[in-house]
Amino acid sequence: MCSADKATLEEAKKTVPGAYVLKPFAEEDIYTGLEMTIMHAVKDEENTVSIKDGHKSRILDHEDILYVKADNIYIEVYTTKTKVVSR
Repeated sequence: MCSADKATLEEAKKTVPGAYVLKPFAEEDIYTGLEMTIMHAVKDEENTVSIKDGHKSRILDHEDILYVKADNIYIEVYTTKTKVVSR
């Protein structure tokens, strides 16, 4: 079982995430996290999702996301304009 250190968890909470995925993760964890995020966004009538890109968070519109690819410890989010890689 893995766990996040308290400081990292507190930093993540500041972004008010729809879900929080810990490493090591499986493809199902990513799918579940995205589904939970979308569910919260629809409930809150938001049309964006926050993805960590290095030390910054990127805000992506749901409509711009084409697909998400899990590759080992990386998540690749492909949008209509760019590719965002998160670790």
